[in-house]
Amino acid sequence: MYPEELPPNRREPNDVDSDTHSEQRSYTTGHTTQCMDERFDGFVSERLRELGRQYERARRAYADGKETSQRAAVLDKLPVDDADRAKIVCRRHAEKRAVKLDVDGKPACFDPDHTDCVGCLEDIRDGMIETW
Repeated sequence: MYPEELPPNRREPNDVDSDTHSEQRSYTTGHTTQCMDERFDGFVSERLRELGRQYERARRAYADGKETSQRAAVLDKLPVDDADRAKIVCRRHAEKRAVKLDVDGKPACFDPDHTDCVGCLEDIRDGMIETW
C-alpha cells in the first residue's frame, strides 16, 4: 500500500503525497514495522524457550538413564543367595544379613532415621558395601 493511500493519521510525517513523487518513500508505516518486529521477536523468543525446555528434558532424561544404569550395574555386582537376596554386612547390627533390595537399592531393613542405615544405603549405591 502506498503512503498516499493510507489514512492521514497512519502516514509518517515525511511521506510524500502522490502529486509530489520527488523521492520514493517506504510503503509501510513505522507502526506496522514496529508491530511486525514485536511479533517476530515474540515468535523467536517463544521458539527459543521451547527449544531450551526440550534440551533440558533431554539432558535430564540422559542423566537419569545414566544414573539408573550405573545403579543397576552396582546392584548386579552384589552377591546374592538362592532367594535372590543381597548378602551384606549390616552396619547397624554388625552382622551378616541376606536382604531384599528394592529398585533404588534400599534394603528391606532400612530405617531412614538411623545414621548407620543411611550410611549403609550410601555404601550400596556407591558399590562399597561390605559383603559376605
